Amino acid sequence: MKWFGWKAHIIVDCKSELPLYVDITPASFNDGKYAICLLKKFKQFWGSILSPRYYIMDSSYDIEENYNYIINNTNGQAIIAYNKRGSYAPPEGFNDNLWPICSMGYPLSFWGIDGNYIKLRCPHATGKVDCPYGLSWCSSSNYGYCLKVNYKKNHRLFSYPLRGSEKWIKLYNLRTSVERCNSRLKEYLNLDNMRSAGIAKAKTWALLNCIALVAGTIAVNKLNTLSTSA
Repeated sequence: MKWFGWKAHIIVDCKSELPLYVDITPASFNDGKYAICLLKKFKQFWGSILSPRYYIMDSSYDIEENYNYIINNTNGQAIIAYNKRGSYAPPEGFNDNLWPICSMGYPLSFWGIDGNYIKLRCPHATGKVDCPYGLSWCSSSNYGYCLKVNYKKNHRLFSYPLRGSEKWIKLYNLRTSVERCNSRLKEYLNLDNMRSAGIAKAKTWALLNCIALVAGTIAVNKLNTLSTSA
């Protein structure tokens, strides 16, 4: 398969739905593999001002290196959709929602976090399910089976918040702000109709579109503020 043209890589603020950083590459560049380069440029440009708490990405960015870079080089957490990569079943020890399970197949109960360690307990011991084997199936303790994992050593499978949890889903749903930003740039500001020869001109075109979007948003908000004051 051959690709012609340019591809825009955009980092978007979920709250304002405005672009924070944009870069242009040949269309053949892989999104997932370019993520670290994009994040490094973003950090270099905004590092002294912005420190995002979460980096939300779709499944095309589900690469181990991206998790490792975010957890080791930023103050944020990776919220990235899981890519099955052709597998027909989730990894061993997880259900279809990528939530850790016990040997009976019940989802383990999240029981807090201690430093870098996520604590998960037997769902029967925590009253979440009524296991026919009780506590004796997987533990001789009255406390029940307990799993502690260092999520920073396997951030892809054991993210915090845990993938599949209500908080994780709520955060991931914020990624739609990227789609709305892309839509405005392409449909209303003509970013999708780039005809520039040369990557430098293409990036200038993309930057002008982003400036127009930011300037328009500021103008509209200023008008709304004046109307409210009046």
